[in-house]
Amino acid sequence: QMNYIAIDSDLKVAKKAKTHGYPVFHGDISSNDTLIAAGIKRAQAVIITISDKATIRKATKKINKEYKDVLVICRVEDYKHGQRLRKL
Repeated sequence: QMNYIAIDSDLKVAKKAKTHGYPVFHGDISSNDTLIAAGIKRAQAVIITISDKATIRKATKKINKEYKDVLVICRVEDYKHGQRLRKL
């Protein structure tokens, strides 16, 4: 079994998921406060599936810088986008 939580920037989505028993929090994945509240210090990995490239970049950069032991897996638009994120 894999323990997980999810973070969604859409409050309505987060609330609806919680009512169905899913461990979903509302917040900004690139915010250190959100990451800490979600348990980043205990995490082994973060999977980012959003489509907003600026937020993906910001979150990836923050996690790679502040939580070096956490593996970051991202949804990317194409090969070049993936290569730019690897450099962060």
